[in-house]
Amino acid sequence: MIVIPEADLLGPVMFTRKSVLATTLAITAGMLVFAAASSILVTRPLATLTKVMMNATNMDFSALQDGYLDRRSSIRELAAMQVVFSIMLKRFASAIQSNRNLVGPKAAQHRNSSATPVAKVNTNVKGTSADE
Repeated sequence: MIVIPEADLLGPVMFTRKSVLATTLAITAGMLVFAAASSILVTRPLATLTKVMMNATNMDFSALQDGYLDRRSSIRELAAMQVVFSIMLKRFASAIQSNRNLVGPKAAQHRNSSATPVAKVNTNVKGTSADE
């Protein structure tokens, strides 16, 4: 009977198993870091652009003055969206300014002081009311 020590027989197999496990864990950790960085790279410009769009819906065009619209994302699609939104916002702000210049401040004051209150309109149609 030949006796072979277990360490001599299974040693290389165990070493290879530990190496494969360590390599797999390192690759997994690297991919998680890459995924997180990619996610931040994409979502941060989108979040900022969304904030600027929300401000624009409230007639806040401070992004034109802050220079945000002059900076471009490194992602081609986001950069194209920023360019188009920048052009649209500049034209819209210019049109509003032109309209204000045409109307003038006195006309706006007159319009606000002479405005008549809007009467409440009864929209219930006979036969559809919950009271009947």
